[in-house]
Amino acid sequence: MPHCLKFIETAARRLPWASRTPWVLRERVRSEQGVETIDFHHLSCSLVEDALDALLKHRRGRRLRLVHGRGTHSRGPARLRDLVRDRVQGWLMVGYARWVEKAEGHIDIELV
Repeated sequence: MPHCLKFIETAARRLPWASRTPWVLRERVRSEQGVETIDFHHLSCSLVEDALDALLKHRRGRRLRLVHGRGTHSRGPARLRDLVRDRVQGWLMVGYARWVEKAEGHIDIELV
């Protein structure tokens, strides 16, 4: 599992909702059918941005499933979903990633 996200777990402890819904690496990062899965639920948008930067830097050559949710519990726009999708779109445009699959609550990509 990506140790490059340990700092996210530490920073997530300071989120206002952390006592109710903590973001713990061993629960939010797992392998599913050989694909590293990172679940961004219960992180702030700024921490997701930091996590995406770390993944791009340290997980090259890996297939990743980025779980962003559908935004059904968001008040207003689904900011987390939009953030992840926009960042991945940017990676695709500059050649940092290859598209694997896009689903309603997640994106599968391969970092190159």
